Amino acid sequence: MTIELAAKRIVRKLRGRVETKPWGGLSLDDSPIGELWFQRADRNSPDPDLLLKLLVTEEPLSIQLRPNDSFGETFGMAHGKTEAWYVVSAAPDAKIAVGLKQPLTSSELRAAIEDGSIVDQVQWHPVEKDRALFVPAGTVHAIGPGIVVAQIQQRTDATFRLIEHGRDLRVVTDARTVPPVPLPGLAEAVPLTHARTLLVAGPHFVLEHFDLPAGSIWDCDAGRETWLLALEGDAGVGPFRVGAGAAVFLEDHRTTINVGAGGFKGLIAYLGTRPHASLLRERGAQLSIHPQFSDPSDDADQRTAEQRRAPRRRVLKEGTIVINGGRSVIPCTVRNISGTGALIRVETVIGVPAVFSLVVGIFGPWRCSVVRRQSNELGLRFDTPLRELPFGEPV
Repeated sequence: MTIELAAKRIVRKLRGRVETKPWGGLSLDDSPIGELWFQRADRNSPDPDLLLKLLVTEEPLSIQLRPNDSFGETFGMAHGKTEAWYVVSAAPDAKIAVGLKQPLTSSELRAAIEDGSIVDQVQWHPVEKDRALFVPAGTVHAIGPGIVVAQIQQRTDATFRLIEHGRDLRVVTDARTVPPVPLPGLAEAVPLTHARTLLVAGPHFVLEHFDLPAGSIWDCDAGRETWLLALEGDAGVGPFRVGAGAAVFLEDHRTTINVGAGGFKGLIAYLGTRPHASLLRERGAQLSIHPQFSDPSDDADQRTAEQRRAPRRRVLKEGTIVINGGRSVIPCTVRNISGTGALIRVETVIGVPAVFSLVVGIFGPWRCSVVRRQSNELGLRFDTPLRELPFGEPV
């Protein structure tokens, strides 16, 4: 049972800022601070599986790519690097690049890096405060100037820098080492309770935003490794008084959160693939969570065919997952389908958001919610029941 007030490690970067209040204070020697790493209070403690950071940019960062697990292993790494970002603050017209404007083959990507045209291939997204983005391993990305980003990631420093911004753009990675790059999915927020919002539920971790009312009292039941980052307001988290810019590490620990007069907002990230229903429960209130995640034991992931509202029809049809407002697509294969849901197979579930649209041939798009993730398969529930199946037969 562990609860610790996290220590901060300052990482200086030329493209960072000298002033980083309230997150890290003032750089005493006037050298810019680019990152703040949150670490276990006891440096002799085992390294956690996740790494929580704050990234601070005064100038644009390099265009980068994180390797996936299989590619990382070829370089002797334990695993790849999947991460998620939450925009804590952003200057007007701030932008973040996530993914490419169109899919590229490995050879096309290498050529774009070598001739510098990768700068025009990345997909820049305007961002503002409170925007969340999911950056699965294998995604080309970059962060523009004037932004503070909270980042949760797999613990590794594996990075391929493709192009460095500056007066002279230059390739800083051997293009022969770059693996294929998929189009990612941007995070779509899903309200879990009146105080919790799901930002990312990926294959390695879950990221939520919380907004706890002033004066309220909450029970926090942290199982596996959990990080809590305060963004606004303050609260007593167990024995610690926590304000903006502070973080708490918990593992296999239950504690109480006593919210201050100004309320308490922040992020909470933990190991897992689904939201932990009883992670935060208001004292004296009945737990009411989004129906998709209402089972604290995650038994919803194990629904059987007998529990479905409609029988499934076995099919083998090519389909398309449509995300990011229609700007990004992911190919899939439909394995079975009914008027209320479907089972699809994808190359990887990484980058597939919790909610998206499905197109099968000339049918659709149908808006879907993911109710089960397993290996390379997704169980879907249609938000609106279908009247016709994608082979011309009525439901």
